Amino acid sequence: MAPSSARTYRSTDNGGIGGFVSIFPAGLVVCGIAFLIAPFRWGTSPAIGVPVALIFFAAAYGLWRLSRRLRQASLTVSSTDGVTIVNAGRRRDLKWDQVLRFRPGTVAAASAFRGEIPVVVADLSDGTSVAIDALKVDHGRFAADKDHARVEQLCKQIEWYRPKPVRA
Repeated sequence: MAPSSARTYRSTDNGGIGGFVSIFPAGLVVCGIAFLIAPFRWGTSPAIGVPVALIFFAAAYGLWRLSRRLRQASLTVSSTDGVTIVNAGRRRDLKWDQVLRFRPGTVAAASAFRGEIPVVVADLSDGTSVAIDALKVDHGRFAADKDHARVEQLCKQIEWYRPKPVRA
């Protein structure tokens, strides 16, 4: 359970790429079922149908998990515990001394006709940077200035949770 001084930022991309990817598992399951019943219907060999069906089912499960992770991307910031970044591929629990700063950055868009998308980037003490999927701000090509301003505002909000040094 998160302490009361924590805030969770969730992805605003509820129907975007995560919703798009979630369409495909159902089709793969249907194809897998078709390969399972093919030996009974058309007399083909089960030695081919069953492994192919298993491949379709595994691909459907993998895409379902990916779409779920894309829709559940988040950033939890706590003044005592640090930062938890949940991206599509990985979850990172970081202490405040591992995070140097949060800064505005850009990532490539999913569309070839769209330019770079503003995003909050965490610079880590080991020299790597992590783009936070939950804090992509994309309101279209014509709102790019507002998007960059929103990302800067988010960086300031997150830095506010960083523990202040105690003066003696």
